[in-house]
Amino acid sequence: MKKASTTNITYNTSYLNRIWGDRFLSSPKSTEMDNYLEKQVQELKEEVKKKMIAAAGNDSQILNLIDLIQRLGMAYHFDSEIDEAFGEELLKSNLDKPGNDDDLYMVALRFRLLRQQGVFVSCDVFNKFKDQKGHFNEDLNTKDACTILSLYEASHFRVHSEQILEEALVFTTKHLESIVSELSPPLSVGIDQLVLSDDAVDDELVELEILEVLNDKKQNFNVRKKIEACIEEKSLEVYDLFDVSTAKEDKRRYSAKRKKKKRRDEEISSLSIQVFPEITAQLKSVPRVQARHFFSIYEADASHDKVLLAFAKLDFNRLQKLHQVELSVVSRWWKELDFATKLPFTRDRLVECFVWILSVYFEPQYSLGRKMLVKTLILSSNVDDIYDAYGTPEELQLLTDTIKRWDFSCMDKLPEYMKHWYKALLDTYEEMEKELTKQGRSYLIQYSKEEMKNLAQYYFDETKWLHKKYIPTLDEYLSISVPSSGYLMLAVTSYLGMGNLAPKEALDWAISDPKIIRASAVICRIMDDIAGHEFEQQRAQAPSSVECCMNQYGVPD
Repeated sequence: MKKASTTNITYNTSYLNRIWGDRFLSSPKSTEMDNYLEKQVQELKEEVKKKMIAAAGNDSQILNLIDLIQRLGMAYHFDSEIDEAFGEELLKSNLDKPGNDDDLYMVALRFRLLRQQGVFVSCDVFNKFKDQKGHFNEDLNTKDACTILSLYEASHFRVHSEQILEEALVFTTKHLESIVSELSPPLSVGIDQLVLSDDAVDDELVELEILEVLNDKKQNFNVRKKIEACIEEKSLEVYDLFDVSTAKEDKRRYSAKRKKKKRRDEEISSLSIQVFPEITAQLKSVPRVQARHFFSIYEADASHDKVLLAFAKLDFNRLQKLHQVELSVVSRWWKELDFATKLPFTRDRLVECFVWILSVYFEPQYSLGRKMLVKTLILSSNVDDIYDAYGTPEELQLLTDTIKRWDFSCMDKLPEYMKHWYKALLDTYEEMEKELTKQGRSYLIQYSKEEMKNLAQYYFDETKWLHKKYIPTLDEYLSISVPSSGYLMLAVTSYLGMGNLAPKEALDWAISDPKIIRASAVICRIMDDIAGHEFEQQRAQAPSSVECCMNQYGVPD
């Protein structure tokens, strides 16, 4: 709509320092303990299954057990058992069971778990807790943090037009604030910092925590007696993923935040599991990070189940080692590309991309999918930098056309720096196609290719605004910049690594512009714009939704 500043466009191609270096090139070596640990994991897994079978006849026990299993990050081991527990019989026989009518904690827990599982449960189950005026009954035991937190969690699974859950959120927030004002630590600290605060998730600390690991000499823990003692005592240490000890600035920041977190953990160490749900963090954070946080919380509960905790820790360590191996593989691939020399203006964010992929799927069966997806993500990030921060309009038009042709023979027409990226793109997809051929699914690679072509066009369309110094209306902006978020391309590519769970029909559905993918892309775009618009404007990049809103509606930053 309106022309942007008429000052000349100058590109600032500086990003944050490349902090990781070569520290992830080496992968953990297999030891004689690996087979032993695998055996222990399988034995503990069977014990947990027995617990689920034993709890099946008791609604409270089975629902609380499933909740624990999910929070401890090991639900992927028990998909069939959880599906069975949430089957039609449970749904029909328990939602209206008279004995549970007045138990708000259980009603809210059941509601949340079922909705998490994809089972629709009517929010009318909460009507019984309202008074004659249609408000939540103030006579409820609002001093019971377990109950109020259970309803608070349930309210986060509301959909459009569910006014009662909107009211539940307001109601529980008000009473939790009241509880905080009346209670002493650790309870007040836990509720205030991990439930009510908008800053419940410290993103910087989360990023650094997932990049922490013991030194190699500690990591191998190859003393059989120590492992046997740990298994016997059901008390294992958890080893985090990466070592950032050589990054001085990161270590300084991490140390300061760790001390702050340690003080907080000491205050809340005796907090019971039931009053420590961390719902905000659960919905926004990396699942592996959340599971790791929950270990110490659950372990502090004197009544914790030692078998559950031991299994969760062993499985966490085993899975972390797999993730280390994967990161080593893609790190070697990244080093061979040598973009630090050939494309020094682009972001070196391989590790961050890998952590992001862990929030898509962390389970062991998706190992190939993670390696394919992280390569696709980092390549799309690099070409975004080419469009945003380096290429001329003429070069970018040529690059866009060349990507659409998807042919090595077209590469010679590109500027030298673009050739490096283009060759890496085609080589990577060729490698991905070979892997899919082994599964008889090579035909699916075309879906990802087409979305990468579309993404390049959207990137190019955005750069036109920059070069014309043009600020679009918000609607015009979203029509281009929502698809340029890359969400659809990454969603489609993630399906390639899911085997038979994602057949051709699933990809056809994904590219049909379903509401859930479009809504997710909108959220992705808006959140990204809010977080980075000031930095991006310093780099003379295209306007974000923030600038479009400010310009269209005349509002301040």
